[in-house]
Amino acid sequence: MQIQISDLFISTFIPSLFAVLQDYKVTAYDAEFIIKGNVALLRCDISGNGKEYVFVTSWLRDDGLTISLNDNNGKYAVFPTGEFHVRHVDEADTLRKYRCQVHNKLSRETKLSEQWAKIIMTALQFQKSRILYPGGLKSTLILR
Repeated sequence: MQIQISDLFISTFIPSLFAVLQDYKVTAYDAEFIIKGNVALLRCDISGNGKEYVFVTSWLRDDGLTISLNDNNGKYAVFPTGEFHVRHVDEADTLRKYRCQVHNKLSRETKLSEQWAKIIMTALQFQKSRILYPGGLKSTLILR
């Protein structure tokens, strides 16, 4: 049996390319339990076939602002891992929504995450603690 180069190409390359070009899912995840003034980390997950050929290029804010890979303007940063950092989080950041944008190197397709992610800030909770001393003395300590 004689194998021709064209047969080899069709039998090995075409099925591989088909698997890579199959649909993949892009999901942006919320940043939860963020304390005011800290950094919020939003993640972009790529699942499905061929994800090794798909990478995050930017994050988009709901007002049209685009933060691209390796942008680092002080407030925002996008990293090669696809992580998106929002620094010095405040109430205004929790009112915004964010989506990640990816690019497929093989198909040259650009795609947005299916849903928007948000930053969920939590307030610090202060508790009153009672310290009991032998003999009945009581003291209240307020933690700040």
